[in-house]
Formats: sequence, structure tokens, C-alpha cells
Amino acid sequence: MPRLASTADAIAMFAPFAHSYDAVYHAHRRDVAQFVDIAAPVPGECVLDLGTGSAWVLLEAKRRVGSGTCVGVDVCGELLKNIAKTNIRDAGFGLPRSTDDPNKLVRLARGDITDPQAFGTLRSWLPQGRTGFDVITALWVFDMLPWDKRDESLRLWKSWLQPGGRIVVHLNLEVPHPDFPAAEGTECPSLWTLEAPVATYIVNGTEARGRGAVTQQKCAPDFLWDECRAQVRRQAARCGLDIISMTNFHAENEGVAPVFKDESAEHLGGARKAWAAQHPGGGEMTNLFLTKYLQGRIQALPAEMQAQHSGPVFIGHKNVAVIAVLRVAA
Repeated sequence: MPRLASTADAIAMFAPFAHSYDAVYHAHRRDVAQFVDIAAPVPGECVLDLGTGSAWVLLEAKRRVGSGTCVGVDVCGELLKNIAKTNIRDAGFGLPRSTDDPNKLVRLARGDITDPQAFGTLRSWLPQGRTGFDVITALWVFDMLPWDKRDESLRLWKSWLQPGGRIVVHLNLEVPHPDFPAAEGTECPSLWTLEAPVATYIVNGTEARGRGAVTQQKCAPDFLWDECRAQVRRQAARCGLDIISMTNFHAENEGVAPVFKDESAEHLGGARKAWAAQHPGGGEMTNLFLTKYLQGRIQALPAEMQAQHSGPVFIGHKNVAVIAVLRVAA
């Protein structure tokens, strides 16, 4: 994922998708239900969804908490206006001016989720007697923050929790350079999906040319999820957070394509051969080399797959990641 160093960067990235976000990112929508299953909001809880964008997570959480307060915050006003509001209406829920039914009411706020002052408005929407949210969710958000802002942001978000509350966050594996272990790393592909054109369909009233998944393949070996879990444990400890649970994400067949292949062993073998060719003196292959090898394979796939399909093909990939459920350390 790209690193967004400022609110201006975030707006510049997502504003162009203000009318087409759902169509562009449709392949990722399946992740939402699994993510919210792990977050496990229950009736009456108050939920804050960070980087809410299309409001997919917000709406799935609202279905589960009933009259509980649900708030989505995003820095990109165009996404909130053109996608989130439409999705809220189409799902049968409403914003304050359209409903006062607590079982239907959700709220949206435009704001910077790394700004301590953002909580002022959000706090005013909590029920009387509440000092924070029971559940704070962050799907596809944390990994966009620069490395040097991540610990700071986690500490900030934990200050927005109701006592006993939890943060549920998606964290990609960051593979650092061996010589600079404390520096920001690169993300490692875990699954790639071949998509080919399918018939047009309607998204938010607009005709869109769809893509259908043909094949999904696992490319990353299992031990990289162990590395990701170790990374999360270190980060949680630095930020004064205890880990309630960690769930491997993008680690197996997601059921999105009629054909699934686990070729992680073959890719690992290919990377080891490439390492041996480049390091005749020996030495153990680094995770960074393996990651770069897998990234190179992903980049080469469109040209390789194009010859097998009529019409343009698209290769989408997901990264080695975990969903962590965190709470303030005892």
C-alpha cells in the first residue's frame, strides 16, 4: 500500500475515486465480513470506524450493534459525500437529518485520524456517561501511515477507547532491509488473483465494466505470517497494548475464483535458486530477497497471462497480513 504522509496525500489519492470506489475495489469487499466477524461488535456497543471511505465496515458493524452508536471518520470528504452516503441510504440506514431511529442512525465525520483534536466532535456523539468507543476498527488504513507515525497513532487511538474497549486493526507484514531493521519496510505479496472482463453491471446507478476472478494463487510461504505476528507483538508492546487475538489474513483460498492453487512452495524454491545464483558464496536467503522475488513475479504476470485470455486481464494481489484485536495493557 502507498504511504500517505499527509492529509493532502490521502485526499489526492482517493478523491479521484469519489464516484467509482466500489467498482475499483470490489474484489476487496469480501474481506469486510471476515474483518467484522473478528471485531465481534455486539448489540449496544459503540463503534468508531477509522478511514471509513465507502462505509462498508461501518454498515456491517451497525447491523450487529443495533441501537449502539456507529461513527465513520475519513479525511476524504468526496468519498463520504459520493460513496458512503449512497451506501448508507441503499443499505436502509440513515444520517441524522434523515432518521432519528437509533437502530438505523449512523454518523459520518470528515477528519484526520492521526490528529488528537479529531476526537472532540466524535466524543460529543457518544451516549451520556461514555468516555470512548467500545470498538475502534481500522481496515486497510494503518498500513498507509508512514512508519514513524504508526506507534503514535496506535497510542492516540487507544486514548479514544472506553475502558475495556478494543482496537481491531489490519496490519501488513513490513519486511525491512537487513542492514536497517528499524526502518520502514516493504510489503510482501501473499495471494494474487487473475481477473478478466465480464458483463457490465450497475454500481451506485452508474454502469461499470466488471472484472471476474478466474484464478487465485497463494505465493507466500506460511512462515512469513509468523514474522508478521512477531512484528505485531513488538508494536503492541511499544504502544502499551495487550493482544487479545491475531488472525492470519490472506493466507488461504478466499473462494473468489473457480480455481485456486497453492504454489508457495514452488515460489520459495524459485527464490532460493535465484538467491544461490546471485550469492555463490552461500549464506541464508533473506526475507527481503524473497519478498522482492515475489513482487517481481507479480509484475511479470500480466504479460504472461495476457496470452491465455482474450481481452485485457488484471492481476490483483493482497499482502501477508494479520488482523489484531488489541486492548489497553493491564
